[in-house]
Amino acid sequence: MENCGSDVGSMSATVAVGQSVTIDWAPPCALALLLVELDASDQWVIASLGFGSEDPAAGNTIFPPVTYGVVPTGAIESEPPAQLNAGTKYDVALWRLLPAGSSIGCSSKRLDEEWD
Repeated sequence: MENCGSDVGSMSATVAVGQSVTIDWAPPCALALLLVELDASDQWVIASLGFGSEDPAAGNTIFPPVTYGVVPTGAIESEPPAQLNAGTKYDVALWRLLPAGSSIGCSSKRLDEEWD
């Protein structure tokens, strides 16, 4: 786990499906916001406790991996987890706060996995 510098604005998400759904990303930088969506409709949203901060160190407090529906330390849930359905494709969006002069970094991954 690391709180990456301002040169990292994009991460690559991976998803493992088993007894639970685990969302991971690389590089393993801390995030400010994690969203799981279905057709642009929020299925689960967690934000760091410092999400409104202009200080990336205070705003990026969500570290990988994250289990779907389990709010990690340093985060709050702003949208409770919806039931995930087998055979449905979801999107994951990862947001990092970057220093002043930069925009919020975001990367996303379409979830093509199917699960029971």
